Amino acid sequence: MTEHDLKYEALAQRMGIKGLVKCLHDFDLPTPTAMWELVQADIHLNNVPLVMWDRAAGVLHLQPQPTCPRCGQKIPRPAGEGYKLNREFPFSGEFARLSLAERVCVLKHVARFHYCRQVQP
Repeated sequence: MTEHDLKYEALAQRMGIKGLVKCLHDFDLPTPTAMWELVQADIHLNNVPLVMWDRAAGVLHLQPQPTCPRCGQKIPRPAGEGYKLNREFPFSGEFARLSLAERVCVLKHVARFHYCRQVQP
């Protein structure tokens, strides 16, 4: 395991593996078998759309991007605006302060090392 893997394993253990696996089940991420095949193709799981990871990591909703009333073009907004993060289990208490990127990293780690475990040869 790399240093990155060790960091997110420790975090996942503190948060609770079962709760994190439930996040993967609840948000239409691939089944353990399909996830194992995706891990084989790309160990970093970048082949799973980021929006799916975001939803599993607690993005409650994306607000529509504002448009210009005169021309109809979308108005750029600062990074990080337009969504809210779920502060409920397993992302509650001391873990409520995790960034969206950290949440996605811990979920990808759990997907690789725990969710797929039952189908690994």
